[in-house]
Amino acid sequence: MPNPAGPPIDARARPSGQFPSNRRGWPSHATTAWTFFVLALPNLLLAFLAVDVAPWRRAALCGASLALILLAWMTLPPRWFLRLSVPLFVLVPFETFHILVLAAPSTTGMIRSLLDTARSEIRDVAGSLVAPVLVVLLLPALQFAASLAYQRHHSSTASAAFPTAMGRIVATFFVASAATGLLLAASEAPVSSRSTHRAFQSTFPLGTLDKIGVFAIDEFRQHRAISVAKGFRWDARLENPLGTRSTIVLVIGETSRAGNWSAYGYGRPTTPHLEGSPDVLRFEDATSGANLTEIALPQILTRSTPERPFASDSSTSLLAGFREAGYRTWWISTQNPAGRESSRTGKIVADADHRQFLTTPGKATRPFDHELLPALESALADTFPRKLVVLHTLGSHHAYANRYPAEFARFGGRQELAAYDNSVLYTDLVLSQILSRLRAVHGENAFLYLSDHGEALGENGLYNHGRPHPVRAEIEIPFLVWISPELDRMRPGLLANLRSHLRSKIRSSDLGPTLMSIAGIESPLADRSSSLADSAYRERTRWVLTPQGDLVDADRLSGSSFHTGRTPR
Repeated sequence: MPNPAGPPIDARARPSGQFPSNRRGWPSHATTAWTFFVLALPNLLLAFLAVDVAPWRRAALCGASLALILLAWMTLPPRWFLRLSVPLFVLVPFETFHILVLAAPSTTGMIRSLLDTARSEIRDVAGSLVAPVLVVLLLPALQFAASLAYQRHHSSTASAAFPTAMGRIVATFFVASAATGLLLAASEAPVSSRSTHRAFQSTFPLGTLDKIGVFAIDEFRQHRAISVAKGFRWDARLENPLGTRSTIVLVIGETSRAGNWSAYGYGRPTTPHLEGSPDVLRFEDATSGANLTEIALPQILTRSTPERPFASDSSTSLLAGFREAGYRTWWISTQNPAGRESSRTGKIVADADHRQFLTTPGKATRPFDHELLPALESALADTFPRKLVVLHTLGSHHAYANRYPAEFARFGGRQELAAYDNSVLYTDLVLSQILSRLRAVHGENAFLYLSDHGEALGENGLYNHGRPHPVRAEIEIPFLVWISPELDRMRPGLLANLRSHLRSKIRSSDLGPTLMSIAGIESPLADRSSSLADSAYRERTRWVLTPQGDLVDADRLSGSSFHTGRTPR
């Protein structure tokens, strides 16, 4: 006999549009709480660790960002929310690690640096920061485990009209917020709008997604400029082609700050060899135009400046200009090959006639900088009459203790500072050996050294480099020049001009024009007012381009690396 009451009632049935109920409740509640903890963690860390107090706009945007995630959780079917959230959980380790190391939100410059940095270099940094690495690796693992637990207890849900509509609203906001950020970044928006955009970019996860979008726009612009760069010419020629032989060696240091060189007044004897060379000119007040290698290096070797950061995209590097003037060029490096070939650093390296990287792919240990010497000797022995040899060193890059042989561990005290000073002591020896080999070569020769940027070692409570609000220690760099007696006799006013600017406020972007003047190369693109070897040189505002694209005045930054009371002016 049929049951008048209808079919048996399934206790698990629920009206359409309702989320599944759970008598115990813990899986849903625990997973929800853990999800919000993971996604909120970068914002919470910024509130407690950021040196610069977060503006109210950033706080409001952080709240709005998390509120929208809560709205998505409440309206989207759980399985779809978890699937759509996977990219956000992947970004959590990157953002969290950046904040733990630099006490600042990530930037578009750091995203580019991550892509263009060799994996072994990332391992060097991560290996010295075990606790943050464990934290950032543990978070997504626990999140995925929690997501699986949630799906096991709530395998499905109804696709109600209201949740679907709200989910579309949330998705629309994601797209609109990213688009608004990109438009602000690409336009000449008022300062107040740009400030709001920077505040928005410091939030997680929407701000991080916006930064990735800005990076993508920059990549697109850079790729479009490659074809233009291929047809670029410096129209460079030798000013005096009657000279016999000329060899110029340019050494690019890494993360070396002037305040820890005894040649610049530091209390520890970190540079005894250079101090014993009175013919090596030391420029006392030099600053880098950026606190991140990927931004700083183009300013040294291309037409880029902090004010014109994209000039290198549509032009070739200084190495190409030297080649036009009749020089043969070398790029010899203890660093890894320069990331992607389309990167700004990769384009510079590609302009060299000879390229040699001393790193071994897959090998855990990195070469020491003295291993550059045999390759340098080979280049010096080349019979070509005019040569430019660029040596790209590892210098004092983190982890500092990995940058020198064990016999250079001579300084004690605080471990990190001692290791950094030992790396400077080793750099001093390497530079003196490079210089001694060049002195033995007859000709109109020159030696130049400068670092790409400096390093914070506790100034204003900060360490490392690459943060969006740099301290002055991150951009204070050593800058050295030596010219041979033959070159001095050939160009009588050259040494006098260089000496007259030893106490000037100079910039790393002055290197290119200075190098061309020393080599006797003329080009309509070489700015004589930026050449330290020219009487027309003039000081100007020393802008620093931060990893988030802001310009700051180097001479207004606090946190100098000169702790002994000595100032470089």
